[in-house]
Amino acid sequence: NIETALTSAIAYVTSSKTKKLAILTGHSKMDYTQEYREMLAENNYEVAIISDTLITEISNEFDAVAIVSPTIDFIGSEIDVLSKFLENDGKLDKGIMFYADVDSPALPNFYDFLSQWGIDVDEGILFETNSSNHLPDDPMSLGSYPTEDDDISKDLNFCLTGFNVPLNIGFESKDGIAVSALVATPESVVAAPKGTAKDWAGADAFKKQSYPTVVQAVKEDYDDDNNSIKSYIVAFSSTEFLYSPYNSQAAVSNRDITLLMAERLVKADESGIQFPESSLRYPCLATLI
Repeated sequence: NIETALTSAIAYVTSSKTKKLAILTGHSKMDYTQEYREMLAENNYEVAIISDTLITEISNEFDAVAIVSPTIDFIGSEIDVLSKFLENDGKLDKGIMFYADVDSPALPNFYDFLSQWGIDVDEGILFETNSSNHLPDDPMSLGSYPTEDDDISKDLNFCLTGFNVPLNIGFESKDGIAVSALVATPESVVAAPKGTAKDWAGADAFKKQSYPTVVQAVKEDYDDDNNSIKSYIVAFSSTEFLYSPYNSQAAVSNRDITLLMAERLVKADESGIQFPESSLRYPCLATLI
């Protein structure tokens, strides 16, 4: 704890970057972000809560916003606010992080907004058919792994999450937006019907494939000085990237990837970030390592 606090303090006084992130809570019945906020604070983020049920503006003082487990759809004017925030008067350099939840109802407006950025959110829950890649007796708590599409995750292990919503890439490149999977499951996973039990025996009737669990969409342009400017949307398949009893395990990279993505979205130097403390004990995860 002392080492983490000291390194964080040194990073704070030596960095010229003020990192500001807002969490939109007005569309979510449950707030799963307490641990997330604590991790960000330890890494010198200024975190604000926007609890408005009707979002009329997102200040451009924020570098990024997080939308976690939405249960109420965004109306058209709110979608315009999200788009305006990312566009930033043509300057880009903003980001949105979305954490999906299998308990969320249909969100057609918000999901259509994501699809315009090449991120498709489908119905169902991910179910692992390979017993060596899920927790014992729980095929829906499964491992997903860094891809080779981005060097941000090159030093990570695997992520372990349950209650994963099926995500898909709608297009790889379109209208200046490039989309890629940063973390994905093996090709042994099916999208089971919502409400499927752990002992479900119907997987053979469904297509097995790899599903991304972290998807990045980046819109790139250039300013008047020909410098690259980018805005991002990053979608996570489960809120368990933020909170889970397994997040403290040394081999599990859930929190690591959420912090690395936050650093990217706020345009910060990642060299001084501090990951949460982890235990070296993971007896129940032996089959996943």
